[in-house]
Amino acid sequence: MAERKVKFQLEQSEIYKEVFKHIDVNQNGFIEFEDLKIAMELLDFELSDDDIAEMMALVDRVGNGKLNFHEFKTFLMKLEKTD
Repeated sequence: MAERKVKFQLEQSEIYKEVFKHIDVNQNGFIEFEDLKIAMELLDFELSDDDIAEMMALVDRVGNGKLNFHEFKTFLMKLEKTD
């Protein structure tokens, strides 16, 4: 059972990496608010600008207004919990 959970987590992490690559349109290793907003719309998440900004602020450890991959992964995990 534990082995299956680890495999699922690895697969999920790979999916997150692929999503991140597609959203990071300028390939600088960060996702900015506008990129994330478009991605949430394309993924059919109904989030207001305020919701996105609030969630970004919660996971943006550096406080630069952008999300690196690890912050983005945390963002998606929080989003999944609220869904």
